[in-house]
Amino acid sequence: MGCFGASLVFMYPIAENYVNDVSPILHERIFSKSEQLLSGEYSAADKERTDFINQFLNNLDKYLLPQGYVSKRTLEDVGTGVYMDFPLLELSYMLGVIFLVIFIIYYFRNIYKHLKNYYLNSAKDSAIWATSGIVLFLLLFLEGSNLNYSYITPFTGLILAKIFMNDTRLTFRRTLSN
Repeated sequence: MGCFGASLVFMYPIAENYVNDVSPILHERIFSKSEQLLSGEYSAADKERTDFINQFLNNLDKYLLPQGYVSKRTLEDVGTGVYMDFPLLELSYMLGVIFLVIFIIYYFRNIYKHLKNYYLNSAKDSAIWATSGIVLFLLLFLEGSNLNYSYITPFTGLILAKIFMNDTRLTFRRTLSN
């Protein structure tokens, strides 16, 4: 776990610069807003999101076991907007906290494999998928369009598929080029 933490500390500035170069708006939403929130400076929308997190933590027993799918009709169905603003709550509702924790551990284990593949084999695609996976995880605390809108969910699926590839495929392309 120490290596994983060190990798995250090492990759953070690289990921931040990359996201800033590719999408300054996404950089503002992920990095700048997160830093403001951690330092105690937040807007009304940020306060609403922290209230959602507190609500989730205070009612954790309600989300222990899977309860089915959440309605995506946020304008018609009362109380479903919370899932759009705090998608981790949606995943907890659908999968249950117990299964979600297992999934997140497995998820970060595979991100670690990609980072290791990048460092040991200079596989740049592994760095891209690891960075994308970390950004995708951070979005679970910010907003849920990656789970809700049809124009972005295929990319979410692509990132998840690449993160969960088995080890033999991680270096497959590199082996073919040698």
